[in-house]
Amino acid sequence: MTTILQDMEKKPEDLSKISFGLALSGGGYRAAAFHLGTLAYLDKIQLLPQLRRLSTVSGGTFTGMKYILSLVEGVPFSQFFRNFYLFLRDENLFQQGLADLNNGSIRVPSGQRKLILSMANVYADTLLKSPKGSPYTLKAILDSKISVEEISFNTTEFCTGVAFRFQKSISVHAYIGNGNISIPRELAQDIRLADILAASSCFPGGFEPMQFPQDFAWPNNKIPSAIKDNKQFESLGLMDGGISDNQGIDSLLLADKRKGTEPLGLLIISDVDSEKDNLLLYPQNNQISSNLTLGQIDGLIRFFLVTCGLTIISVVYELWQEIQGGTFIFLQDFFSALMPIILVAGIVFVFAWGREVIKNQILSRIPNVGLAGWKDLKTLTVDELFYLLELRVKSLLALTSSVFMVRIKRLVTNCLHGDKAYQNKIVSNKIDRLIDPKRNVDLPKITPLSQELKEVIENAAKMPTTLWFKKSQSLIDITIAGQATICFNLMQYIVRQYGKESETYPPAIKQLWDELKQDWEILNDNPISLLEELLPEEKFVKP
Repeated sequence: MTTILQDMEKKPEDLSKISFGLALSGGGYRAAAFHLGTLAYLDKIQLLPQLRRLSTVSGGTFTGMKYILSLVEGVPFSQFFRNFYLFLRDENLFQQGLADLNNGSIRVPSGQRKLILSMANVYADTLLKSPKGSPYTLKAILDSKISVEEISFNTTEFCTGVAFRFQKSISVHAYIGNGNISIPRELAQDIRLADILAASSCFPGGFEPMQFPQDFAWPNNKIPSAIKDNKQFESLGLMDGGISDNQGIDSLLLADKRKGTEPLGLLIISDVDSEKDNLLLYPQNNQISSNLTLGQIDGLIRFFLVTCGLTIISVVYELWQEIQGGTFIFLQDFFSALMPIILVAGIVFVFAWGREVIKNQILSRIPNVGLAGWKDLKTLTVDELFYLLELRVKSLLALTSSVFMVRIKRLVTNCLHGDKAYQNKIVSNKIDRLIDPKRNVDLPKITPLSQELKEVIENAAKMPTTLWFKKSQSLIDITIAGQATICFNLMQYIVRQYGKESETYPPAIKQLWDELKQDWEILNDNPISLLEELLPEEKFVKP
């Protein structure tokens, strides 16, 4: 009985007065928009000012970094929301990155042209440009006096295979990097936030690894000697923070356990990784368009090359006869004789060169198979080859983007829930929480999820991981999903903490409960309503 009373005494009587930590997961623009909706609702119910720890990954870094900069600039939340929402709606970052790559703009010491470096340039010129017109650097955050004490923008380093954190902390023991490799604060402050964002969102298969420090933009395009001469930075590849922890929970826990930090009363894990029934969908191979085998195609190519060679010999012989007979006229015979020779010779060269590339550059690199395997591969048809290639690519993507992440997430989540220090302090804010058939989403005396809101959330959860929105409706749906999901999850948290009878809640908790309940009813009746309040000048159509 005493233990129960003690537990009751530990429960906060006013959530708006307790500090909380927030982890923003990866997931491209889907994550950025969902987290924006989550932040918007936390601001609406006046919990956001109590944010003290922030950990972001990949797509979550877009929203988290921009929000932190709005605090640095002293920008009201409503202005931050509007500017960032319109940015997500109107900017196709991937397309701009391709344009930058095509322009050949190089701003880094490595002199490399990489798509990820072009994306960093785009971030620097758009999202992360200061009011003075220059790209923001980490110094703007490190020197700030904002209320968020611990901030971690997460990447993964490919030297030891663990998280690499670009962070601000009140603790002198918090590394910018990790315990194996770290960057001194006085040097890290010159790193562009755009480069940090690029490294945090540099997902495998979509982008190339960023090499630190060569692929980072430094003042006067010169790497500081203290970093350049340090052997631990000779080959440090950085990629997406989601590789090591796509939810950013680990960094949040490390920040919370540092000495001198204010104890947290709540941890909110905002996550857009929806549950999947099948991580690998087999490609369909029902329609056979060709029975040609690779060996037959190779034979046809050989025959074609021989024919082209004989054609060249024949045309050259006739041309030589004309020259010997004095009947050759350059302007007249150029297109009838010389040009066909040039074209056929070019085709022969391309085909011959292609065969050599396959033989010496591709087959020779296949482990334990190489050229010897060609005899067996020749029996495959074209359709069978493409089926095998598609299956390999899809299985590799499923392995890296789903299997590994699910496994790591499970380990980190089990660690979090197994820590007694965080019992009754965790709010899991998953994008598919309200539509997951494995979960009971009913609360006492609460309006059931309406069909309109359900469809909005289903559309949001289905959006793939991209750096653009094909339709503005996707942005609308995902932002609403963020608002509705955190609203419901906070109601569920209150019920778990304080029971089902709202009349027994502490006054401040009862007031918050009533507000959450009212907003939940509004969202079910008209999902677009809260978004309209934030963007009254925009014209929305009710879903």
